[in-house]
Amino acid sequence: MWNGKYLYTLSIDDRIVYNFNDYKTCYQYINNIARYIFDKTKVNIGYLVDLSALATNIQLGGVSIANIDKELLLWFDSREAWHTQMTERSRNAVKKALRDVLKINSAKVYLFNYHIKGCGVAKSADLVKIINKECNGIRVGGV
Repeated sequence: MWNGKYLYTLSIDDRIVYNFNDYKTCYQYINNIARYIFDKTKVNIGYLVDLSALATNIQLGGVSIANIDKELLLWFDSREAWHTQMTERSRNAVKKALRDVLKINSAKVYLFNYHIKGCGVAKSADLVKIINKECNGIRVGGV
């Protein structure tokens, strides 16, 4: 039973879609964040975070893409080296670089692991085109 909700079929440019069901995409996304942080701060977050494990957690749906910054900060905070081998200034620089990279390189349209196949997020209606709208299996509206 749909309770009056609609099912939309969308057309999206494949070039802007991140498929976080794919490990390679997850790892590349995390690695790009790590590379940006290193370029800006000269801090290699790879010794603070197991990038491979984080990518696996993203792929399996254990980490929210929308909260990747919070997840990384939790990883950082749980490492002794974050507190003992880095100055407060370095930690603040890493946090700023993390905020900056996610503004520049955030996933605007992405698929993620969920019990509904093909489930995803589009952060802006400008990025998608509605090509079909259904209610209880019946096409509705002039879409």
